[in-house]
Amino acid sequence: MAASSEQQPMYQLVPEEIMGQCNRVLLCGCGGGYDVYSAIPLFYALKARGKQVFLGSNTFIFLDAFSSPPLSSAHLPPVSDETPLTYVCADSTWPPGGKDDYWGEYFPEFYLTHWFKKVENQDVPIFMFRGGVRQLRSAMQTLVDALNVDTVIIVDGGTDSLMSGDEPGLGTPTEDLACIVAASRLTRARSFLSCVGFGLDTFHGVEHYYVLKAIAEVTRARGYLGLHALLPQSTEFQKSRSLQEYINTNARDFPSIVCSSVLDAADGHFGDHRSNPRTGGSELFINPLMSIYWYLTMEAVASRMQLREALEGTTTIQDVQSTIEAWRKAKAAKGEILDHHPTLKL
Repeated sequence: MAASSEQQPMYQLVPEEIMGQCNRVLLCGCGGGYDVYSAIPLFYALKARGKQVFLGSNTFIFLDAFSSPPLSSAHLPPVSDETPLTYVCADSTWPPGGKDDYWGEYFPEFYLTHWFKKVENQDVPIFMFRGGVRQLRSAMQTLVDALNVDTVIIVDGGTDSLMSGDEPGLGTPTEDLACIVAASRLTRARSFLSCVGFGLDTFHGVEHYYVLKAIAEVTRARGYLGLHALLPQSTEFQKSRSLQEYINTNARDFPSIVCSSVLDAADGHFGDHRSNPRTGGSELFINPLMSIYWYLTMEAVASRMQLREALEGTTTIQDVQSTIEAWRKAKAAKGEILDHHPTLKL
């Protein structure tokens, strides 16, 4: 019997619980420029089902380091301390090095919008925001309202966004935890977290035991929506591979370790396989778990975060960092930081 056009495809990267109830979706990188690259497979999966999709990034880049022409598709307020929100597009101007010479050629969102234009022949602006929880929430809520978004998916290239705060290692938590808390307070849109790259945060001290513990606790709260693998025969994989090749050519000093590792894992590589020159000084363990996208409701993730209340009032990223450090110092003084669990180590 011929398949009905309304039947679901055999391969689906986004859970039907999300896919079936969304029309206008904001995909946001959780923390750092390259997290938004992990959203590209979801971008194409959602577009294939007829969804309107927008891209955002909780960025490392100073928002006044570049300039962009007016955006006709959305009216955004001027960048301010209260709402640090702007966008980059293929017509934006940016002098390499810009305001901060340390970063040199680093501007992942700039290269992403140029890949869309030059390779995909699409004009796709990347909305960018940065700051503490109050600013991030204001920026994301502004986008939800301006773009009439009904669903927000925060995408983390890694799993440190699942940390509660008292684990022995938090990875690089500052931007991630702030973004999670901010997204959990959005109104007029459902919000979710998607993590890919299981095992990559080991380099920064995250232990797999606590990642799986977090997912188990979210499952008990009925906030776990399942997992979906990025398959090498999929369009979503091919688009991400094309983007990675573009970055390797045009941003040679800063190719993404997370993206290359996820794609290598999806392509069937294993063990100490390295396709990224930035990994030359470390031992890798590329494995099939890295190419799996885990999906969770934002409220279930944020509800178990012990740092949530402490982070709510933060106004700058420095605030977030100092709040995390002070909270953990107080916990450590009372012996309340959890023990290491080396029994599960990839």
